[in-house]
Amino acid sequence: MATTPTMRQKNQQYAKRVTKRGQREEEEDEKSGLSPYAVGFLLFVVLGSALFSFFEHLF
Repeated sequence: MATTPTMRQKNQQYAKRVTKRGQREEEEDEKSGLSPYAVGFLLFVVLGSALFSFFEHLF
């Protein structure tokens, strides 16, 4: 069965994209979802509660 011109065109487009599959463009600046202030606050809460419970068990 002979291929139609539109089928040949689609095959050529696919052949160009097949080597790019699974690759993504590298982002130069990947930002965290949390601001530095939010990270500091979370560390303060977690470490503060850990220290509080530690001293509570000591005394």
